[in-house]
Amino acid sequence: MSEKPPYRFSFENEVKPYRVQPPKSPKDIFLRMVEGTDISIMLASRDAGYHTAPHVHDAEQFNYIVEGELWIFVEEHGYRCVKGDIMRVPRNKIHWAWNRGTGPCVMLEAHTPPLTGDAMIKFGAVAMMTEEEESEALDGVVNIQVEYPKLAEVEERAIREVEEANRKPVKSLAPADG
Repeated sequence: MSEKPPYRFSFENEVKPYRVQPPKSPKDIFLRMVEGTDISIMLASRDAGYHTAPHVHDAEQFNYIVEGELWIFVEEHGYRCVKGDIMRVPRNKIHWAWNRGTGPCVMLEAHTPPLTGDAMIKFGAVAMMTEEEESEALDGVVNIQVEYPKLAEVEERAIREVEEANRKPVKSLAPADG
């Protein structure tokens, strides 16, 4: 009988956490990551104040907010994501994230093809595939930092839209009938 393939791991006990500092970000990401032949999945925690630079990658990305909140911006639109929200970032779209909350945001992320082209991300990823499968795996993609002159404008507009949508109507100032 052949050796059992590494298709199951305990995320908590067997996938070790590690820290990555994205370029131009004052805050680190703490993460656990696994990869297969066509996908990578990470559980990442971003502290309050975390703010990435705009970037692109040739991978479709899905984000599920486990705890906290995170603003995710995709080109000209911003989305305030909170616990239970799921967010898709299409491949090759300029995007970035900002934790404007008061505590950490824990997010489950999936990228396909895998986001394992960056050595700083790849080094801690646990491969959930056999050696044979690894030789056939898709090449990992990299984050490519880009200049985005509209960043401040997009952030301000998106935040203002959410604040305006959450305003409660003011009670009438007309005197009560008496």
